[in-house]
Amino acid sequence: MSIKYCCDKLRLDVKRYQRWIRLYGKTGRYGDGKPGLKKAPHRLLPKEREDIIKLAKDDKHMDLSHRQLSVVASETGEVEASASSFYRVMKQNQLMENRQRKPKTPQAKPEVKPDGPNQVWSWDLTYIALGPIFVYLFAIIDVYSRKIVGWHLGFNARVESMKKAWDKALVNENLIGVKDRKTVFQRSGDQATLCSISNASRQCLD
Repeated sequence: MSIKYCCDKLRLDVKRYQRWIRLYGKTGRYGDGKPGLKKAPHRLLPKEREDIIKLAKDDKHMDLSHRQLSVVASETGEVEASASSFYRVMKQNQLMENRQRKPKTPQAKPEVKPDGPNQVWSWDLTYIALGPIFVYLFAIIDVYSRKIVGWHLGFNARVESMKKAWDKALVNENLIGVKDRKTVFQRSGDQATLCSISNASRQCLD
């Protein structure tokens, strides 16, 4: 089996193979390090490195991560560089260890405790397999009594299907035309939204 045959199968130029063999005989290695240019043409300029260090040391940016800082620098037109470039420069200058991130304040979910029916409604959506197709069941549930006050079965999970379930709930609970009455319409685990149901309003679904 000849070298030319093997190179043809590997789609490798014979001269390149011979060059590797000569290099191995001289240096004991087949390559001269990583392939490609020794210096990337898009590398950061000294001025850009200085600007990154200046931004990272600015007190008003101390709570920003390197990713956030790269976005701020791009938006203000001070430095155009990737987040990884910011990270490397800040890491080399020991500017990553002292970043003071502001603690996130968790948002408290409103507690709505009904003391009667039709004060708080929740909704749920599930799908049911019917042979090769699926249908979607929208249900409006009264939180106080756990009664399903309205529902709709459809072939899609669009807002229009939810509105049909909402309308059925208003009709079933005799709330069409009721004035000055409010309820909270929410989904389990989501923030509640106050919606008026006077005059069969559906503004929270629009």
